[in-house]
Amino acid sequence: MMHTATLRVRRMVVLGAFVAVIATAWLAFGHRGQHVARGLLFPGAGLVDERPLLAALCLAATVVATLAWLRWGADWLVATAAGLSVVLSALAVPVGQHASGPVHDSWQASAAAHEFPLVLIVVAVVAWLRALTLRVPLIAAWVSARHRRRAGLGDTGQLPPVDRSRTAAVLALVGGELAGRAAAVAADPEVVERARRVGLVARFRTGGDPLRHDHAHARAALALTGRADRETLDRLIADTDRHPLGVVCSEPGWVRPLDATLVALAVSRAGVRPTRWTSALEQQFALDRGHRPAWWWTPLGIGAGSMPAWEHATTACLARAAGWIDHDRDWEALRRTALGASARGTSVAADERLIAAARILASLAGDTEAGRLLARPTVRHDPLAVAIDLLARRLADDPSALAPRGLAPTERTFTA
Repeated sequence: MMHTATLRVRRMVVLGAFVAVIATAWLAFGHRGQHVARGLLFPGAGLVDERPLLAALCLAATVVATLAWLRWGADWLVATAAGLSVVLSALAVPVGQHASGPVHDSWQASAAAHEFPLVLIVVAVVAWLRALTLRVPLIAAWVSARHRRRAGLGDTGQLPPVDRSRTAAVLALVGGELAGRAAAVAADPEVVERARRVGLVARFRTGGDPLRHDHAHARAALALTGRADRETLDRLIADTDRHPLGVVCSEPGWVRPLDATLVALAVSRAGVRPTRWTSALEQQFALDRGHRPAWWWTPLGIGAGSMPAWEHATTACLARAAGWIDHDRDWEALRRTALGASARGTSVAADERLIAAARILASLAGDTEAGRLLARPTVRHDPLAVAIDLLARRLADDPSALAPRGLAPTERTFTA
């Protein structure tokens, strides 16, 4: 089991090696080494002077590789893009070319040192452009119309595979007559096929059970719905025991908090106390200035990003109802955003999910005024939102429904 101290040492070793390689290239190999060092700091930077078009192509490849890494855990693509940039940077410098003096070199070093953060900026810009695109009137109207045509749980098959698994897991928490529907959704062949593709692209895995590693959302759904046999459940518990946060990854390397919380609920129902995950909610995924990190990269133990409001609310309400969070700070951070979503209505899936999860948080926090406002929209389109809303009704009848074995439920009474 890898502890926090081990991760800290690993980060220091990686950072030290990275700095040593850049310093060696810069100081020992002249002008060519400087181009290589710039390429290490930011893919394509070492080609700007000699091959600007090639530099742009390296940057584009890095952006695509980074998005694939964030989405599917394909970290080898980022390493490949960076390695290709370094090699091309070295080859692009004409033989016999020398550095142009200490002043020029100093400026190049200063510029290169500030280029690496642009990788994160590019990813943020891509997310911003996506959000901006959804605000274009014609596109927004099309997305809204498509959303309104969904008929709740009857259209679960229209969701992406990850959200299907999340819907199945939440329905399993509701239980009762929905258990059969939850089990059917959890066993969706498209979920398994996605896991197979991700395993192949990210880790070159072929053959065998595609869910034997990672894919927290799918494995949590199978465990919570009872579709996982004893061997599969034991493997899930063993994987959580090996992970530093006591959960499993959603995609290779990446821990997503909503999926991790569902896994923690699954193993707790099997009699395992998810103590490391409950600690992670207050440490690695702690609330900071109104936000919780969107992900945590396991190899170096680095977390960043900001969860979408609906995902933050859903994670917080599940953990709060399970007794793992004993404060109302998440609700205080999300209250204004949730009420804004309630005022807009349920024409967007993210708003509908946020409203459903916020109803649970508001009730657990005893905020009756907000509860009345959140109760106005009817949650009926998005299947995952409907599942969360059904869970709210379940908690109204049984406030301790999510309290894991061995952990005390929240002391506050849940009201619908």
